[in-house]
Amino acid sequence: MPYRIEFTTRAAKDLKAQEKPVLERVAARIDALANDPRPPSSKLLAANERLYRIRVGDYRVIYEIEDRTVLVLFFRVGHRREFLTHTTDRITTTSLISLSDSKGTMFTSSSKRRATTS
Repeated sequence: MPYRIEFTTRAAKDLKAQEKPVLERVAARIDALANDPRPPSSKLLAANERLYRIRVGDYRVIYEIEDRTVLVLFFRVGHRREFLTHTTDRITTTSLISLSDSKGTMFTSSSKRRATTS
């Protein structure tokens, strides 16, 4: 059963800010995570046992896997120079954005959520 893909407001803004070629590469990798949320290239972040990172060229994608609800929740997408070690120390969101189709072309609002890490 494929995992549901959802984005925080911040991650959706990060994606929309990317140039088209970068967006297409990142979207393809994100779509692949619906079938395999823990590919061999993913890294479990030391700051939090629930957050993972994948590389897409010079870009990084930080996400969380919720196995009980079959969900992959994306927190940040950006160039590697924007990601420092302390980026994942505290991730807070007020609203969640859902990917409405498999192509990543449309975003819609969803439920409210607050996610924090220690």
